[in-house]
Amino acid sequence: MKANICICILLTVATALGIFGQDMAYFLEGVIGINALYCLTFTTIVTVLLYIVTGICLYIFTRKSKISKKGIEIYWTGIIGISIVLSFWSIFVLAMWWG
Repeated sequence: MKANICICILLTVATALGIFGQDMAYFLEGVIGINALYCLTFTTIVTVLLYIVTGICLYIFTRKSKISKKGIEIYWTGIIGISIVLSFWSIFVLAMWWG
């Protein structure tokens, strides 16, 4: 159960950062005064790293048999499907910001 919660939280946080990274960059620029470009770069890197960490955690939980076989297939499909699309989108947006 803890393994499922851990995977879901990591996946949710990474997805939220990927989707709302641009808005967060604008918000942090207004509050802290840091250039929004650097904030977006940071959130994009964190998003990609969280997806990688989620995959590593899923692999470790699989090796320890903490997730059922059916759950493994669902998680891998979700992680790969969501992470590839969202990571490419985040990197594309970041590239457009960098010009």
